[in-house]
Amino acid sequence: MAEVRGWQDESVRHAGGHVDVYHGIDTFHSTDTAYQREALDTLFLLDMDMKVKAIIKLINEDVDSFGRRAEMYQNIFFRWERSRQISRSSKVDCRDQHGK
Repeated sequence: MAEVRGWQDESVRHAGGHVDVYHGIDTFHSTDTAYQREALDTLFLLDMDMKVKAIIKLINEDVDSFGRRAEMYQNIFFRWERSRQISRSSKVDCRDQHGK
């Protein structure tokens, strides 16, 4: 049975702890295609798991920041919509005053 190396090998990891799947492929020494696919799937799943955990960590750390941004976006949109309505109504008033 061939040894599967790659996701534990330090040469495969980048400084940020990211598993480099493409370099991991080179470390497979098996002729069994199904076994290689299984090992490759494992690498992809590990890589995806690490990325999802990093995103969840980022969201958990910045929950307040995301909430404030959402509120700010809502306020900006409301003010933009209100100014657009005022602009339209003032154009209508000008047309009425000039008889157009």
